[in-house]
Amino acid sequence: MYLFYPDVYFLMQAVEIYYALSVVELIGEHPKKRRTKLAVTILISGLETVGVCIFSYFWYVILVHLVFLPMAVGLCFYKKKEPLPGREWLLCYISTILFYGVSQWENRVFHNYSLWMEVFTTMGLYGVFRILHNQKRRRQNCFEITLFYREIKLCGKAFYDSGNMLCEPFYGKPVFLAEEKWLQPILALYEKPKQPVCYHTIAGSSITEVIVADRLGVYRKGKWEFVEKPRIGILVTGKIHRGQCQMLLHTTFGQNEK
Repeated sequence: MYLFYPDVYFLMQAVEIYYALSVVELIGEHPKKRRTKLAVTILISGLETVGVCIFSYFWYVILVHLVFLPMAVGLCFYKKKEPLPGREWLLCYISTILFYGVSQWENRVFHNYSLWMEVFTTMGLYGVFRILHNQKRRRQNCFEITLFYREIKLCGKAFYDSGNMLCEPFYGKPVFLAEEKWLQPILALYEKPKQPVCYHTIAGSSITEVIVADRLGVYRKGKWEFVEKPRIGILVTGKIHRGQCQMLLHTTFGQNEK
């Protein structure tokens, strides 16, 4: 025999539902709608609390998985004239199963499961999802590149940086930043005057020298895209994307810059 506290159950369900919707929002890269998510969380938690008081365990489980969870996903992420959010429902279901699995393990280990433990569990699981998602996005923003100058052909990787808005002052051409060490084969043959360009970062202001290469190829979305006569800024110090890439693409890359 045990005592059932509807208010505590409501809060625990609210924590779990808010966590699941947050995971769907993160992985699905949906716009953040905190008020909508909070309102849906309160509604579904209330329905689940009423359901567990009225129905048997069997019918309660059926309602949770086939009615309440799809309803929560639909209210948060369904858009008119678009297919039903099946992918979002699957993400919500997977995150919920993972949460219950970890909760059962914690209950067996600590022989006690409280509201605060549930809060810490959801925060930890959401943190894991966020780390994995950020790593995936970093990999997606890294591209194979080939830089051509005369007979020199340099191969490497470039990181798409939405914060790189550096342009040369005379023609307004975008400047791609590359590590000096990687550019050495080209710099050894480069005879034209290098153009100094000022730039500003959080750390302060500095000057980079800009050269003009013949062609830059970037492989993305299964095909090569080329930029003719790209402006390449020379990075003397610092590493790009923790040393995993040799170039920073410009924020306007992909707009058919010539």
